[in-house]
Amino acid sequence: MDHTVDAWHAEDMSATEVFLVVRRHVDLRRVSSALCRAT
Repeated sequence: MDHTVDAWHAEDMSATEVFLVVRRHVDLRRVSSALCRAT
């Protein structure tokens, strides 16, 4: 099931959309790690 979803996303999303999603994910990880260090 996961493979089907991945294939659908790969066909449906453009390179720009993929880049934006990846960048947003990286930003979220960076913020969460910063918050963990702050506490």
